Amino acid sequence: MTIGCGITTYNDCHMTICCVESILNNSNGLVSQIFVLDDGSKKRDHINTLGVWLRSHNIELLLHKENQGIPASWSDLAAALQTDIVTLWNNDIVVVSPHTFTCLKYFFENNERIGAVGWNLIQVEPTTGVKGKDQSVQNHEMDVPGKVGAPVGCSFG
Repeated sequence: MTIGCGITTYNDCHMTICCVESILNNSNGLVSQIFVLDDGSKKRDHINTLGVWLRSHNIELLLHKENQGIPASWSDLAAALQTDIVTLWNNDIVVVSPHTFTCLKYFFENNERIGAVGWNLIQVEPTTGVKGKDQSVQNHEMDVPGKVGAPVGCSFG
């Protein structure tokens, strides 16, 4: 079962690189495809810097000519990813556990009637980087899912 990650960004290079690095560093080889979609950024330096960094990691940068919003971006990413499991990300999310994708794959392989799940979320204080309390999973060292679920703020359009 293959896993793909689609990440949206707009006028932000640093958070997007942090997001992608966290996926690469914690995927344990389970993520086979990553796309980043810039949703019409006006900052050309952002697009150029991000494109160079992504190409150095063999990751494709998709571009919207103008801002179309998260639902359109996620729809385009879902269409572009050619994997069994499609994960859709805002660029301000990071993977903090090396078990994240193992649990995700396990969940789908062992629940044939599941079509979608949410991530466990941990709030990180942006100025200090200090992790807050995880509201959904008590043990990040698990290699099988615990409680699964997180709020999703957008829907496909």
